[in-house]
Amino acid sequence: MSEKKMKFIHRENPPSFSMGFRVGIVDGGMCIIDFLDNPDKDVLKVSSAIMLTKDGAKDLVKRLNEFVDEE
Repeated sequence: MSEKKMKFIHRENPPSFSMGFRVGIVDGGMCIIDFLDNPDKDVLKVSSAIMLTKDGAKDLVKRLNEFVDEE
């Protein structure tokens, strides 16, 4: 049996540089990560957000630790 290849669609928007983030835990084992921007001195806005399952969050932590620990 042949393997079906998945079509990959590249990101539509370029990566943005976030000024910070906040994490909220939602009932049901999900978390929301808000990426923050500070366009003016007294303004803080959510520029984008993602929602992760516990497994997705564990994978993110693992990959970030690999990034931080690499020399």
